[in-house]
Amino acid sequence: MKALFLYSHLPAYFYNCLKELIAQGDIRDILVIASFYDKDAPHILDKSSNIQLFSEPDLSYEKLEELSLGFSPDIVYISGWDNRIFKKMGRHFCAREIPVIMGMDNQWRGTLRQIIAILLSKWSVRRHASHAWVAGSYQYEFARMLGFRRSNVLFNLYTADTDLFSTNIQSELAKKKIFYPKEILFVGRFVEVKNVIMLADVFLEINEHLKEKWTLRLVGNGPLRQNIPNNPYIIIEDFRQQHELVKIMQNSGVFCLPSTHENWGVVIHEAVASGLPVVASDDCGAAVTFVKNNFNGYQFKSGDRAALYKALYKIISQSDAQLFKMAENSAHISTVITPKLWAASFTSLIRK
Repeated sequence: MKALFLYSHLPAYFYNCLKELIAQGDIRDILVIASFYDKDAPHILDKSSNIQLFSEPDLSYEKLEELSLGFSPDIVYISGWDNRIFKKMGRHFCAREIPVIMGMDNQWRGTLRQIIAILLSKWSVRRHASHAWVAGSYQYEFARMLGFRRSNVLFNLYTADTDLFSTNIQSELAKKKIFYPKEILFVGRFVEVKNVIMLADVFLEINEHLKEKWTLRLVGNGPLRQNIPNNPYIIIEDFRQQHELVKIMQNSGVFCLPSTHENWGVVIHEAVASGLPVVASDDCGAAVTFVKNNFNGYQFKSGDRAALYKALYKIISQSDAQLFKMAENSAHISTVITPKLWAASFTSLIRK
């Protein structure tokens, strides 16, 4: 069977899932058509003979139609509902009773736009998708409001490359049992919604009062880089490919994602797979699954500076033994979603 994936920007973690899909055997050929390149996250993807990649920034519907119909897929995936020509292509395949899965990471927030989408979903959403594939419980709630039947909603849309990020995890954890790294790690774009400036400011305020100093390592690119405070305890690094990121994560002590708007956040999954305790805002969808208070980290109210201070100070104040236990717990919880489960979710449609 053949699967068509229409994706605005294909990240490395999703490409890894496509390779797992091929490995499981039900899908023999995949065509990915992407229409956007993220200069702040320039993922390098290794080649696979069974996965064709086509990327064109100004993709026309005529070109999309030519590629899609020429490929003649048995099942189609569309990343979200914002791309007009992807939606039009989805309607084409739905009309021919070919399963079309719409990826959904949108949390239900009760905005006016979402309410209008619900009212118009019969025409604006369900005409171009037969199924919804959601990241988690917040997204499931929205999918049901849009009118998708329970039997037409799949779970586990996003997963980290758990095999990669848990490489040598036991030996890496053993090192931390001897000496626990005093480093907080952030990985992401340096933009407003990631709240990286507040993180840096709060970290410096806490660190000023600590006898044993911590460091804050910020990995990524973006327009706010020049606004990050210049301080010897703050280390800034450029965007890293996944194989480079593994070592950075495993050498760190705590991961923090303080976003004010984060529908999911696969990087949280990558962090727990690497054995990191996590501090995350309650707006991060992935935190519901991967961050359990007092078990492997702490959640705090999004955008609340005092709440971020409290959560960071609380985790920094843990003993090495307590941090090590949280690290072990993170590694354990990371296995609830894997690329194998992702591929099984996708192929469950064609195995019926």
